[in-house]
Amino acid sequence: MSAKQVWRADGFSWLPGEFDELLAAFGIDGEVANVFTTVGDTRFYVKLRRIRRSTCYTRPQRWRWVGFSYRKQEFDNLCFLCDAGVPALQPAAAAVTYRGVFLHQELLATVALEGLRDLREVLGEVSEERANVLCARAGATLAQMHDLGFVHRDFFPRNLLVRETAGAPELFVLDCRKGGTNWAPRRNFAYDLGCFDMWSGVLFPVSARHSFFATYVRDRGLREREGRALLAKAAKRRQALVRHRTHTKRSVHKQFQQWAPAVSLPPVSWDDLAAAPLPDPSGSHG
Repeated sequence: MSAKQVWRADGFSWLPGEFDELLAAFGIDGEVANVFTTVGDTRFYVKLRRIRRSTCYTRPQRWRWVGFSYRKQEFDNLCFLCDAGVPALQPAAAAVTYRGVFLHQELLATVALEGLRDLREVLGEVSEERANVLCARAGATLAQMHDLGFVHRDFFPRNLLVRETAGAPELFVLDCRKGGTNWAPRRNFAYDLGCFDMWSGVLFPVSARHSFFATYVRDRGLREREGRALLAKAAKRRQALVRHRTHTKRSVHKQFQQWAPAVSLPPVSWDDLAAAPLPDPSGSHG
């Protein structure tokens, strides 16, 4: 016996309620598939995950086996961010199927936007001046989320998409399955900062690192005392992330094999940010 449940975002009530065609279109052999598909006149990016019971007996998968859906959580998070005016991918629908009481597969459909590229790739190609602008925009986006009490929990450059324009670049947040407003801000705001800063000195130069932090501090209106405390926490989180991805099984993950390993850098200080000029967001391309 199987059952389905579907959630549709505002404005997408016209989508097929059961998503039969979308689910059938995958025909995947493994656990995960990501495809572009068109329904009506709208193009969607659809992520499907099939849950294998054999992978769910050990943590952290075990508790997902009985019904928790990361795709539904990401759908809720994207709806929250878009409604709050944060630049994020527009969610259209989420769906899950069950076999008995157990989760079998989960789906998330977002509106596909043209001309977007992974920030991780873009930063590897642009000039230092343009990297400063892009990292400043990332800092502004993160400050906007944190002002809402939202913690992303995966704020790496690979989870930001860029649409380059002649003036200010547009950034869009994605992969929010771990995020939410239920995290302890004093600890996890620093975690988000550490996630992005982990790639300082590898994907972008020190000047862009300062632009990221300086914009974040300015947009959140942090005073010196709380700013210094947060920078210290972010430095500790960065060290922990670098250590974790260098000396654990994560170091052999494909996404880390494709890029140079993270490097050790001194912590960002309040004085560094005071001396760092904020970039003009309408700067020219590098």
